[in-house]
Amino acid sequence: MVRDPSEQSIVSAVGFTNETDSRASMIREDKRFITEKFGPMVLSAGEVFDIVNTKEKGELVYVKIVTDNPYAAVLLELDDSRNQEPNGETAAELIYSGRTTKSDNQFFAVDGDPAKGYSLVYNPMTPEPYDYKIRLQLLNLIPRSTDVFGNNLNSVGRSGLPSPARPIHMAGGSFTYPGLAAVDLETFAKAMANPVAAQPYAAPNVFNAAAFEQDNLTIGAHTPYQGLAGRPVFRRLPPCISAASEAKGAVNIDGEQIADAETATNSTAGLKVLFGSQRTDGTQLDAGTYPGSPATPSTMTLTLTDDTETDASGVGAIAGSDAAIVGKRLFVRNGDTIHFPGVVTLAANDGGTRNKLTVSPGLADIPAKFEVTVDSDTQTIGTIVTEAELTPKILVKQIIIKRRKLVSFEG
Repeated sequence: MVRDPSEQSIVSAVGFTNETDSRASMIREDKRFITEKFGPMVLSAGEVFDIVNTKEKGELVYVKIVTDNPYAAVLLELDDSRNQEPNGETAAELIYSGRTTKSDNQFFAVDGDPAKGYSLVYNPMTPEPYDYKIRLQLLNLIPRSTDVFGNNLNSVGRSGLPSPARPIHMAGGSFTYPGLAAVDLETFAKAMANPVAAQPYAAPNVFNAAAFEQDNLTIGAHTPYQGLAGRPVFRRLPPCISAASEAKGAVNIDGEQIADAETATNSTAGLKVLFGSQRTDGTQLDAGTYPGSPATPSTMTLTLTDDTETDASGVGAIAGSDAAIVGKRLFVRNGDTIHFPGVVTLAANDGGTRNKLTVSPGLADIPAKFEVTVDSDTQTIGTIVTEAELTPKILVKQIIIKRRKLVSFEG
């Protein structure tokens, strides 16, 4: 029997809401092609960017996400299907596994570097339909770390991120940028984070022991600490700075201090840096065992001396050993090249003319000795910290998403 529309029903009586009609009023045909673009922008540690998150029926046509870090995670959810649980996929794991060409209905990666960017692309053969929901997120899950330019042969990914096949962010290597021999340390740091027309820093001949010992690890290429995430801050040692010079001040990032101010005292004219068992004439006496093992990492001795004699018998004093430097990471800059010998494990003075710093893991390739230029940024030695210690950021270069919207469920 057909009900008289003038009669009250249980859902239209006073005090009741017609939820069915309310939901139905939110549904409307909305046929249009939508292209959205974002970037450049910076994603801080722990931050999640909702590229699109809406209830609708439609078809996904194309997605491209380019960042300076291959460990940026991308989560795509179409209805109840996700590209990967729990936090999506990274370019690092796809590059390592070889998914670098067009794959239907799944992401593929385009390899690159921090300057060119690492890309994740979703480009189905035909537009992929979804019935009621689409969500696309970009996540920065990179954890804080003091291992950048330090020493760790056992690197395990956290928060669902892959583990690097090789921890190339650790110490032991050198970074060269031809043409930057005369620039200050701040400019050199920017070049390392954005190595346009240069090879990014990578420690040579290192391995990740965790990849051998844990069979369930997802492995990724490159390192989580490329680009902005591992941008360095350099501070020169006191023997390199005269009292009359203008020392560099403390550095704060996002309101938190990351680097102390330099100390402009105790400058030493004719200060030389010797690597390993070099004599002051540059003769190398023995070879290192870089990088060692997780249980027994390799070491190297760096000698700071103003001695002019090849047998180190000369006189003259430089600053005595400073226990405060133990545990800090060192850099040595010689013009267009910066060497990263690692973490200071011991500081000692052997009679007033020589300071010996034991570092780990040392350098894979031992450079020639050189002489520090007082008050210079280009011929110097000092300590290094990185933004990875506070907030490893990701530079999002470009995001493009194209979809065909058919029906809206949100009014």
